[in-house]
Amino acid sequence: MPTSLTDPSFKDLDDTSRLYLKHFVDRVCRDLAAHDGPGCNPFRELIPLALKHSFLLHIITATSALHMSNAFHLKVTAASLLGTTTVSVPSDPIAHLQYLRSADAASRKALLDSLVAKQKAISHLRAVLETPESADSGVLLAAVLFFVNFELIDLGPSQWKAHLPGACRILQLLTPESDLAKVQSKTTLQDCIVSDFVIYHILGSTLTWEGLGASIAGHATDLLPVMERVEGDSYLCCPPAILHIILSASQLASGALRSRIPDDVTDEGLRLIERALRFDIHAWAVEIQSQVRVPDLSSREFVASAHRSAVCLYILRAIPSTRARAGVTVDHLVAEIFRHLDRVGAENEHFKATSWPTVIAGAEARDRESREWVLNRLLKMWACCPWGYVFAAIDMLRQTWRMRDEEKGIDDGVGWLQELWARKMGLLIV
Repeated sequence: MPTSLTDPSFKDLDDTSRLYLKHFVDRVCRDLAAHDGPGCNPFRELIPLALKHSFLLHIITATSALHMSNAFHLKVTAASLLGTTTVSVPSDPIAHLQYLRSADAASRKALLDSLVAKQKAISHLRAVLETPESADSGVLLAAVLFFVNFELIDLGPSQWKAHLPGACRILQLLTPESDLAKVQSKTTLQDCIVSDFVIYHILGSTLTWEGLGASIAGHATDLLPVMERVEGDSYLCCPPAILHIILSASQLASGALRSRIPDDVTDEGLRLIERALRFDIHAWAVEIQSQVRVPDLSSREFVASAHRSAVCLYILRAIPSTRARAGVTVDHLVAEIFRHLDRVGAENEHFKATSWPTVIAGAEARDRESREWVLNRLLKMWACCPWGYVFAAIDMLRQTWRMRDEEKGIDDGVGWLQELWARKMGLLIV
């Protein structure tokens, strides 16, 4: 299979398509795996596959063009977002970003190209699905992943949830005969894509009330070995065991929406916190070093530790009755998360893996200094990974802080998480 865009196999592509595929290899792939580079990043192997499957080619092109359209100079600071400077920032920063993108000629062209390519992908995919028995399930799953990624990169209301039920159905159809499964690389590309879908379901289930956790829970036991096989390459750098606890916690939270939380829900929440705290992060990070080509022990340990503390904090907020009996407090966990995150700077390859714990802890920020630290971190996240969900998270945090300051239902008794569920914002922070 060809592995370079200069390969003769690419001769039929026009210059615009080659530009976006080069951006995919050079920049987008960097966002998708723990480490980038030849032999390190399985997602680079998608390009040769795309030549055989036009619907995959078009959605990869669309995703790359959209990613490029977001790469404009951002003149927004944390202080301006908090209203502590004389620089005016629109009340809707996402709308402001959309305006800036449309005002920049290069960004506007890339945006239009992305929409055209996405429409082509939809058209070609419909044609394939007219005879589903002949469709390659692995390649279909890869395409659906990039339809989700397109929505997460885009600015404005995201339709990412619409693609996940289809992904669950395709997961049941995967076979070793798929072109995706046959890709020869250090890590099976198909496993990486399956792992990403599980991660998206799990993290999506924490901040939206749409039954996402339940839809993947039936596959969780079977898919845990898949996630363990690719944990060295996964962009999230979170132990599968901790992800499993996050999934269990989000499912358990449905029982905490009643006026009186059942004792068994409280007890199980406390057991999940204990399980998370007992997990040996250091031993996990040491073991992973035999699987990765780039040594990353300390940063991987800090990222995983931040996720462990974040799931404990999530449980305290999702199941408020656990707070009186838990061995840890909200304030302690927030301080721990900030301490771990502070050790993973924007120059670190694993910085991109820290958005979920940043948001979970950031929602608790009460003073201007803490809030500015959180926003600065998310703005740096946008600079290295210009995905629209970053600004969706910023918008959610600003609203949460505003309601807390105005004392409209955001207090220790109710909490920001219940308010988020009630408002059905449907965030996926990946």
